[in-house]
Amino acid sequence: MKKKIFLSYSSKTNKSVEVLFNDLSKFPDYELWIDKKLSGGQQWWDEILVRIRACDIFILALSQESNDSVACTLEYTYARSLRKHLLPVLVGDNVKMNQLPSELQTVQFINYCNPDRSETIALINAIISFPPAEALPNPLPDAPEVPIQSKERCVFLGDVAHDLEEERTSVKSYLNQYGIYVLPNTCYTLDQTLEATSLSLCTEKDLADCAVFVQLLNARPGKKPADSPKGYLQLQYEIARNSGKPLFQWRSPYLNMSSIQDEEHRLLVSGDTVRAEGIEEFKRAVKDFILKPSQVKPQPVKKPANLNALIFVNMESSDRPLAEKVCDELKRQGVGYSRPLASGDPSDIRSDLEVNLLECDGLIVIYGSSTAVWVRRQLLECRKMLSKRDKPIQAFAIFEGPPEEKSSIECMFPNLQLLDLRKGIDDFHLNREISAFIDGLEQENA
Repeated sequence: MKKKIFLSYSSKTNKSVEVLFNDLSKFPDYELWIDKKLSGGQQWWDEILVRIRACDIFILALSQESNDSVACTLEYTYARSLRKHLLPVLVGDNVKMNQLPSELQTVQFINYCNPDRSETIALINAIISFPPAEALPNPLPDAPEVPIQSKERCVFLGDVAHDLEEERTSVKSYLNQYGIYVLPNTCYTLDQTLEATSLSLCTEKDLADCAVFVQLLNARPGKKPADSPKGYLQLQYEIARNSGKPLFQWRSPYLNMSSIQDEEHRLLVSGDTVRAEGIEEFKRAVKDFILKPSQVKPQPVKKPANLNALIFVNMESSDRPLAEKVCDELKRQGVGYSRPLASGDPSDIRSDLEVNLLECDGLIVIYGSSTAVWVRRQLLECRKMLSKRDKPIQAFAIFEGPPEEKSSIECMFPNLQLLDLRKGIDDFHLNREISAFIDGLEQENA
């Protein structure tokens, strides 16, 4: 009785696989099966699984394309779980070895990229050296579901610092084993340096096709584009946060936070959406969220409010840069703003200030490098003007920015919020404080 061979391959390597297929077809004592339909669907997948269970030898036509293929990964994983004899045959010279499953990284391949007589003999010897196939496990392992790429079963796996590439590969391989697609296949910046705009375009395009954003972090901030002070990791996080997608971020529970020298990166790693847990636990959480979304709750990401509201951001001229950052965050969260006039006739500036105080829906007074006396006077002046309004103001806050050490204003009104960023302005904490302020507007508009 002929022994059966199952040949797994990526359709993107048809020409390379054709030589291997033709040579295997010449073996008289073996029956070769290869999927030539590539039609997809449940019936197609069921036939593939039947053929894998029936085979004696599972040959993986190894290429970067097959390594990136969820179908090939599922076929290989299923064959392993059935204890089949496995033979990897290299048909593409573009394979990134560090991205292969760990058990394949140490296996001796048959190199069939440019086969000659010696490679053909090595292939024959490898096949005939296998002992009879073991009996199938009883009970059978669970059969993998049909690989169908959809947004609901696709994960965006962000770029990583160079010493986390192995963990990224591990996460990708793990998710692929459960029929979960991962974009992009490799880090955008693994072998190249991208401008911030290019990275943003690539990230936004792939993230739009995914259900969740996944990011692995450690003490290293990773690379930075030449045209931006922010690193690739921070840029991708901000894009994901702004998208409203669920976030799964990971760091080791043993990471010493004091070892992180970069302040912006330290804030990223210590963020509320970062899970400090073992990598295996983290992988299961991401997998379960995709396959059983009702059982796993990621940290919520606030979406833009898009309120029909106007916030007056009052500041002294020395605090204009800080006020601009606050206004940018208000705009990003879908809320309008106005600032005091920077120049003009003093009477016009005064009149404009009064109109803003009467018409705005919310008020933020910036307390950065200005004096406590100036802030105190503004609060008292605002209180006088606010008493003339037809309806109460919806949200009222003091925004305390750097420097950290400053005098107390010794003044507090009912419902006055304090937004504290004395230690420094970063995107995460700025978003959190402005979101808390906007919550007051949303409650009033509910």
